[in-house]
Amino acid sequence: MKQKPKVLCVDDEEEVLEGIKMHLRKHFRVTTETRATKALELLREDSEYAAVLSDMRMPEMNGAEFLRECQGVVPDATRLLLTGYSEMEAAIDAVNDGQIFRFLTKPCPPKVLLSALSAATDHHHLLRAERDLLQNTVRGSIDVLTEVLSLAAPTAFSRTSFLKAYVTHMACRLGLTELWIYELSANLAQIGCITLPPETLHRVLAGQELSDAERSMFDAHPETGHRLLGNVPRLEVVAEIVRRQSEAPTNWPDHPESTDEGKIAVGAAMLQVAIAVDMLVARGRSLPEAAATVRKSAPQQHRKLLDALSTLSGRQEQTETQQAVRICELRIDMTLGEDVLSAQGTTLCRKDQPLTAPLIERLKNFAAGEGVREPVRVRIPTFAAEPRSHKTNSGG
Repeated sequence: MKQKPKVLCVDDEEEVLEGIKMHLRKHFRVTTETRATKALELLREDSEYAAVLSDMRMPEMNGAEFLRECQGVVPDATRLLLTGYSEMEAAIDAVNDGQIFRFLTKPCPPKVLLSALSAATDHHHLLRAERDLLQNTVRGSIDVLTEVLSLAAPTAFSRTSFLKAYVTHMACRLGLTELWIYELSANLAQIGCITLPPETLHRVLAGQELSDAERSMFDAHPETGHRLLGNVPRLEVVAEIVRRQSEAPTNWPDHPESTDEGKIAVGAAMLQVAIAVDMLVARGRSLPEAAATVRKSAPQQHRKLLDALSTLSGRQEQTETQQAVRICELRIDMTLGEDVLSAQGTTLCRKDQPLTAPLIERLKNFAAGEGVREPVRVRIPTFAAEPRSHKTNSGG
């Protein structure tokens, strides 16, 4: 049997809440609360509420203020406001300012209240369904696209997995919930680089000096990425984050995920930090060293992100062992412990790149054709490490 939607009703009058609960309990799982601050605590503990209904006139904070706070805590929950005729102007402002789904005038007939909450929970389910579609279908498609592009243009996409790991870690440490947006932004941050010559990208990663023409081309890649992604429906926020990856950081609100602009601001900041740190890691710095170096000149908005990112270090040494293997021995439980170079010295894959089946197949094909310098050092989780003969480590 389908479970009834959860709704939270907030009013400082107990008898009003009892009446609302009596009329709604056949159709919803109703929770009531007389204090706005306590209601916010309930929402922080349980984000599965489909709708939040609040009276306008309450002692701690009015309904508009409360619902604005709710937007930051449970952005998917549909918000409704109960108001008297004397508070109509304030209610209209609240609808515009707090993105409230609907406001109802008091006294509200039970039939009208039931209809409004039914529409609100339906709206909530539509939002969740769209998010599931984006997270599962679109993100999966983008993952396939970036995997293919990384095989076709390895220099352009050699950083993708690292940027994604850094951004995901920062987002989780900050308690952000729209992970799919930030992960996609990291996955697609370098998509504009596919128009650049590989030798230019190699010089960028190596920290070598660029000519004026090369610098101009590289500086334009975020805008190129934005144009490419602008053609994909529902990725407007992701496209804007990609565009702003090289711009000066902006402040974000206390609840950045309550608006698209907030998501863009915090997403662009995380991407900027991830790129700056990864540039130094690619040149041989450890992650803690790179984060500390970036922090010295980082703006205030970036410092808490760098603090969050610094907690990612110190795990590999405890959980992984290193081995030298030939290309034919690579497995998907391995992570590269050094750059993989072609016989001519071209970087094919970056150190710390997790191995995937398509990447292993590509390296095997490259080894059979142009040639790859081997053996290659890899890291293997300790529980998966196997004893190897001295021939494996003999080189050649």
